[in-house]
Amino acid sequence: MEAYRKRGFKRCVVPGCTDTTSKRHTFPKYDAALFHKWIEQVQNPVLSDRSLEQTYRSQLVCDLHFLKSDKVPGTKRGLTRTAFPVLHLPEPQFSSMVLENVQSSLKSHEGSREIANPLAAKMTDALKTILLKSSSTDNKLVQEDTKYI
Repeated sequence: MEAYRKRGFKRCVVPGCTDTTSKRHTFPKYDAALFHKWIEQVQNPVLSDRSLEQTYRSQLVCDLHFLKSDKVPGTKRGLTRTAFPVLHLPEPQFSSMVLENVQSSLKSHEGSREIANPLAAKMTDALKTILLKSSSTDNKLVQEDTKYI
C-alpha cells in the first residue's frame, strides 16, 4: 500500500472516508448540475471555495460511494453519465438542524390545542417523514416522488 501512495495516491474527498485501495473518480466536468449534485452529496466544506476546474483537477471520490448500478467496468471513467455519490456519506447537516428546529417548535406548541395553521401542521408531518427516511442506515438512497402540498 505504501508503493501505491508513492505513485501519487490521492485521498477521497468525502469527509471520514478512509479507503486507500479502490478506484478514484473525478468530479463531472461538463455537466454543471451534476457537478453541484456531487458537491451537495459529498458535503466537504473545502469544496465551497473552489471553482469547477480546480475541483475537477484536484479532488477525487472513491468507488465505495457509488451504487453498483452506476458502475461501468471496462470504461475509462468507470461510471454512468448520471452517477453521483450516494453511499457511505456523512450525515446531512441541514437535515439535523431542521429536525432540531421542528422538534423545538413542536415542544413549544405542546400546550396549545393544535398548530394554528393546518398547512404548517401538514408540512411538519411531511418534513418529519422525509427526515426519518433520509437518516436511514448506510445512507441508502430513498427513491420516491415527493408530492408538495
